Amino acid sequence: MSSLFNKSNPPKSNKLSDVKLKKNEGTSALKKEEIEAVKDTYDLIIDLMKENNPDIEKSLIEQYDSHLKNISLDLSMKVKDGAPAHLINTHINNAKYNLFEICMKKFLEHLSNVDGRYLNVLGRINEAHNAIVKNLIRISDKKLDELIFLFI
Repeated sequence: MSSLFNKSNPPKSNKLSDVKLKKNEGTSALKKEEIEAVKDTYDLIIDLMKENNPDIEKSLIEQYDSHLKNISLDLSMKVKDGAPAHLINTHINNAKYNLFEICMKKFLEHLSNVDGRYLNVLGRINEAHNAIVKNLIRISDKKLDELIFLFI
């Protein structure tokens, strides 16, 4: 199995695990195990994609590194000291979802090269899943804004 982070290919960014929440006790940032789960899943997808294109590994790793960096930056801008735990948890869960999104996109890309029938089915499920999760995040943000307004 390929590994995104072996000795010959050290991690370029792992900043998500470094996000600290100082004033929100009981709230935690993304855990190292959560990031490892995404990397392990992505490694499996790399192995599958290499079966059809042996030269794709470097590009896939670069895409993952870029994706991880973007999510890290987005999360660090949204998670501020003193922010309500509810809002922080919403942003953390959104970051977790977005981390796995690259796995889904790459797996769908792989399926499109293998058998379009699977791509169609999984693509529909993914679209429905995306809509549900994004709606939940939107509701969560809206409810928090309403609560903040009540206390101002």
